Amino acid sequence: MAFIEWDDSYSVGHAEIDAQHKKLIAILGDFFDALKEANATDAQATLLEEFVAHAREHFAYEERELQGVDYHDLVSHRRQHEAQLVMIEEFYDTFHSDKRHRCTLMIQFLKKRFLDHIKDMDMAYARYFNRVKA
Repeated sequence: MAFIEWDDSYSVGHAEIDAQHKKLIAILGDFFDALKEANATDAQATLLEEFVAHAREHFAYEERELQGVDYHDLVSHRRQHEAQLVMIEEFYDTFHSDKRHRCTLMIQFLKKRFLDHIKDMDMAYARYFNRVKA
């Protein structure tokens, strides 16, 4: 069984945002798989850097979309993104500080926080966004 897989219950009904979520989930899964291999340090680093870059791009895109529909809770959503980025950057720093033994625990936490964000914060805007776009 994969570490993390896309599930249609994560869909926010916005094709591009769903595609970005799928990409982030895939990268996170690939990174977890690479952590299991002791000699895959370069692949691990590349995947983690890719995750950080895609997360930043995704959050910026999502915020622009929400601003475009005048989403009433954008400020709070943006704060959640900022907190997620801090957590991702801490994970990145841990990975690069030779504390890789902690990465497995951290990636479990990151997975939970990422999926919780989709299920809670993103689903809240999905209902609003889809109503405005209808």
